[in-house]
Amino acid sequence: MSGALWTRVTSDATGQYLAAAAAGGDIWTSSDYGVTWIDISLTDTATAGQVWQSIVSNSTGQYLAALTGGGDIWTSADYGAHWTDISLTDTATAGQQWYWITSNDSGQYLAAVSIGHDIWTSADYGATWTNQSLASPATAGNSWSQIASDSTGRYLAAAARNGDLWTSSDYGVTWVDVGLTNPSTVGLGWAAIASNASGKNLAASVFGGDIWTSADYGATWTDIGLTDTATAGLGWGNIASNASGQNLVAAAWTGDIWTSSDYGATWETSTAGTAFANQLWYGLASDASGQHLAALTFFGDIYTANNPALAPPPPPDPAVSTPVRITTTSGAQQHVYITGASAPAAPAALAPAVAATPDLPRVTITQTATKLPAAIAAPLSHSPWKRLSISGFLLASIIIIGIILRKRSGRARSSGS
Repeated sequence: MSGALWTRVTSDATGQYLAAAAAGGDIWTSSDYGVTWIDISLTDTATAGQVWQSIVSNSTGQYLAALTGGGDIWTSADYGAHWTDISLTDTATAGQQWYWITSNDSGQYLAAVSIGHDIWTSADYGATWTNQSLASPATAGNSWSQIASDSTGRYLAAAARNGDLWTSSDYGVTWVDVGLTNPSTVGLGWAAIASNASGKNLAASVFGGDIWTSADYGATWTDIGLTDTATAGLGWGNIASNASGQNLVAAAWTGDIWTSSDYGATWETSTAGTAFANQLWYGLASDASGQHLAALTFFGDIYTANNPALAPPPPPDPAVSTPVRITTTSGAQQHVYITGASAPAAPAALAPAVAATPDLPRVTITQTATKLPAAIAAPLSHSPWKRLSISGFLLASIIIIGIILRKRSGRARSSGS
């Protein structure tokens, strides 16, 4: 796979599932963070030798979509194992100069652009497509470079070579030309654009220019090259964002890969002075955390990077939770104390009110039965705190009183005899 004319690489939300496409070549997939790769076109031969321009993954890696230049739209619903040429049934999409495709998290909402033509969207996993430029003619005929989606598919942003930046907040139905209110962004050689999961934080790059960022859904933009001058005037190509938008990665054509951990305000090179410097970087992808990155060189190889410092925190242990003090009401109040690392908190359905206390959070539960629910009572058997049962106390008191009365009655009979 080395030396292929790689065009694009895409990642799922974890970085485990990757897919890459080559112009005049095949589609390749990896399920182990890029360690090993499978040439899908060896088994799905219809995908072999296509002029693949772009490929995109949903957040799980299960749903993929890819474009061929001057050709068709293809989709896969099984991690890239098998592919369907959508343009055979949706013939309006056939023969377009497709260049870039983007997906929401689920893979249901897709958007694609063609060079010198239009913006298209799909709301059914790529089965059928709508040419949105027919209803928004101002977007027609632009030399589109890229399009980016938020996690829902509602917020889209597109960049045009030697044109403007455009945004949509209704799944691509209508579009706003950002250049009308941001004249400094007009006519730049926009190379790439990326969105975070909410669509609020955007980043775009200019070939031979600067990196720009927006923190308001693309309404206003900041030229980062004016303050971080080391990034100014570089031959920027692709740019990618993690889910929050805090961690960005950008590649300079015939240069280096740069990263930012402050929403694009400042940048540092991660390849300068290494064997990876001055490559023909052509594709970039980031997982949701920014920990796992993937990059392509046009006449070369696939590269991956792992930054453990950006690893998401492990999920909480379901057997460990915050200790709670549970107060139940069923005629009389019973105080039940649960503590210790393994004591689960009260289920939400049984805890309508929670108030903080100096020692433990308090969960107040109103019951109609005298017996504690099993979900609450079960943890008591292994809790270091024990519950003093009112009913047990009353039963013990009755027994003791009975014994005392019996003894007194026995003494009275002895005295009478």
